[in-house]
Amino acid sequence: MIPNPIEWGVAGTPLKGHTESGDTHLVRHFAGGALAAVIDGLGHGSEAAQAAREALACLEQKPAESVIVLLQQCHQHLQGAPRSVVMTLASFNFEDKTLTCAGVGNVDGYLVHSDRAAPWIEAVVPRRGLVGGRMPALRASSHALRPGDMLVLATDGIRPGFEAELKREGAPQEIADAILRQHSLGIDDALVLVVRYLGAQA
Repeated sequence: MIPNPIEWGVAGTPLKGHTESGDTHLVRHFAGGALAAVIDGLGHGSEAAQAAREALACLEQKPAESVIVLLQQCHQHLQGAPRSVVMTLASFNFEDKTLTCAGVGNVDGYLVHSDRAAPWIEAVVPRRGLVGGRMPALRASSHALRPGDMLVLATDGIRPGFEAELKREGAPQEIADAILRQHSLGIDDALVLVVRYLGAQA
């Protein structure tokens, strides 16, 4: 297996006038795979940032768990907390060359296929609800991976319709920067995470 089967970049900004963002991310490797996540604390400001950090800490404990189990653990951890969160999780399995995704709330996700054959983009659709609040029945989706495929996760501070930017060539950091620069609403915290699968070989 190649040393690092993924490359990634992230771009984000707090709401103007705030020093802390309620939007955060995680990319954490584990044996045979990696977990990618974007978390959005409800609202903005310090309480939203604290809720996002609490969820992040929960994910960091056992990143190799299934995305459903991780969502359930975060929900239990945040019950009774001042703020809930929304999040989308994506677990890369480098051995099976698959991506498994699940989410709760409005963190948009897209899997962009490198071959551009129809359909060249798949939406990762989270369930409506709140982690730590009104939790829906959870459902995961599984996707086959090919070298060059790209995962994009974005909070609701990013304007809908940014999918056109996903045809852009370049490094994940360049793509994340472009999406934030051109599609940030400016009325909320905003964050976009871009992860490219480079492929795995024996």
